[in-house]
Amino acid sequence: MAERWNYSIQYLSRQFKHRTGRSPIEYVIQARMAKAKELMIRTDATTQEIALNVGYSDGFYFARLFKKQVGMTPGQYKKKVKESIGGSDSPWQGFVSSMGKNDSSCYFVDDNHYQLKTEGDRHMLKGTRSKIALTLMLCFTLLLAACTNGNSSRNSNQGSAGGNSNHSAESIQNTSSNEAKENTGMRKISTVMGEVSVPEHPKRVVDWDLGPVLAVGVTPVGASSTQMNFADFLKPYLPDTVQDIGLDGSISYEKVLDLSPDVIITWNKEAYVNYSKIAPTVVFDTSQYSTIPEEITAMGDILGRQEEARKWNEDFEKRMEAARNKIKNVIPKDATISIVDYVTVDKFLMVIGNSGERGGRAAYDILGLNPTPKVKSDIIDKKTDRVEVSWETVNDYVGDYVIVLTVDGKEPPKLPVTWTSLNAVKNHHVIEIEMKKYFAADSFSSLLQAEDIADKITKLAVTAK
Repeated sequence: MAERWNYSIQYLSRQFKHRTGRSPIEYVIQARMAKAKELMIRTDATTQEIALNVGYSDGFYFARLFKKQVGMTPGQYKKKVKESIGGSDSPWQGFVSSMGKNDSSCYFVDDNHYQLKTEGDRHMLKGTRSKIALTLMLCFTLLLAACTNGNSSRNSNQGSAGGNSNHSAESIQNTSSNEAKENTGMRKISTVMGEVSVPEHPKRVVDWDLGPVLAVGVTPVGASSTQMNFADFLKPYLPDTVQDIGLDGSISYEKVLDLSPDVIITWNKEAYVNYSKIAPTVVFDTSQYSTIPEEITAMGDILGRQEEARKWNEDFEKRMEAARNKIKNVIPKDATISIVDYVTVDKFLMVIGNSGERGGRAAYDILGLNPTPKVKSDIIDKKTDRVEVSWETVNDYVGDYVIVLTVDGKEPPKLPVTWTSLNAVKNHHVIEIEMKKYFAADSFSSLLQAEDIADKITKLAVTAK
């Protein structure tokens, strides 16, 4: 639609919602629900079949969304229709709402529409998608006409020197774009995908790397549920206004579009082209930076928050030094430490390096703790994230202290004698950490993880005494 009318996607979405009271996404969802009602009445299709034919691959998700939109489950709706049949030759007419009558107040903006199916409609719905598209196009055509007519009286007073008295869709878009540039300002930054033009101070950020964005004082309008669910240390910094845009790998383009972002920050190079059609997109590749302060400085440049980045880095240096000093006199200087996971794996042990996930960055890079020789040679020096080892060789990887990952509600396996006979285990030098707090590898999470590990080591030493 944006290409058809020569609009930016953001501008079209804003104008559509301004003039209709609904975003294009809300409009389409309501069209899908109206079609679903019709199919429930006129066919014997199952809920799953109807879900597929109106664009949702998951029948359970469709049923939940239907209830939020209509106020009852698909089954309850069918039952109500059957009970009403009797005095009308067209019983469905009282139930299948037209688009003009649908109330958008029941639409929940936090729904994740990543279940959307974009191809493969069955024959019984042949042409439905095209009809919805045509309806949207007609609606927006009328809006454009209204805009044109509204301006014509003013333009007619400008005389022939003013040229054509009617504004085209293209001129409206260009005017809006120019105003946006004057108001926000644009600048070019260098990224791994080349130069990208971004706003001077973006306010609506959709983000896949929460830590650095929060560190420079920006609260994103949307983030992946993977980030939000597995970065527990960041939750105090995340207000309820941050919208869930779906799991990593299953991000909802519709949801991102609906948030009208000024800039999108992602790690996913493959999705760059699609994201950049919605808003200016920056691929934030942390492998380009050798230290946490470099990462934060880079994010400050991306978001126009250079001063905030500088202050965070200063605070980071102080907090890192304080955490190191906390454990300096608690464990021997030459003591080694390992990080292992035997809860989320089966029949072997996962040993973690310093890549970041599961606390590696916090322990080895921020706190400066010593890995065992095997961890260093087999994982860190080879720049791999982790290695899977058999229980028979566990003694080669576990050091004087061991950090063990746990998962809430998941029982650990029965541990073999090769584990229970380790010096670290016998000496009670075992520190447990929670996966949901330690899965994230971003710079802000890593700092908070390091401080937590320092506290746990200190408490461990006090308990031992």
